[in-house]
Amino acid sequence: MLFNFLIELNDNDYLQFNKNHLKKSAVNKKIEKYTKTFLVVFTMCIAFFVMIKENLTETPLVAIIYLIICFSISLLWLLLFNPFRRFLENFQLKLQLKHDKPVSLKTAMQFYEDFIFSVDEQTEEKVKYSALTKLDKDENAIYLYVGNNKAHIIPLRYFANPEHINAFCAFINSKIQQTNASE
Repeated sequence: MLFNFLIELNDNDYLQFNKNHLKKSAVNKKIEKYTKTFLVVFTMCIAFFVMIKENLTETPLVAIIYLIICFSISLLWLLLFNPFRRFLENFQLKLQLKHDKPVSLKTAMQFYEDFIFSVDEQTEEKVKYSALTKLDKDENAIYLYVGNNKAHIIPLRYFANPEHINAFCAFINSKIQQTNASE
């Protein structure tokens, strides 16, 4: 056995994983881009519609001022979008954790040369490294993805020092690269 962890996750660990996952998700980035574009286009379309309906085009100075105000509102949408989205995501994730507690909070994970063995209160699982899709790391934890949105969470507090973290990440990355090279 090369690495061994007895992990007890808390609500904050799950919250941080979901935040990290949402922040880096390609689908979420696409939705964010389309939503921002929609907000700007929608605001400007309403501006032009009101401008034509109210005959603001007959007085160019009023039309220009009106368009500047509408453009400023669009910029405000863009500036406030990310903080508002983060607020909603946090709120949603906290509600979800409150009502849908994870199945197991305590897991023993052992990393061998050819596989990962994990045991919790209800299951035993032997996972080959070929099942890992990627390793992701943030300031709170290491996430070993075994699918698009499922990961084993290993909080950094379970590592003795930064060298141990680096050694673990290097080991896992080498296993993922070996799997990718053999495919």
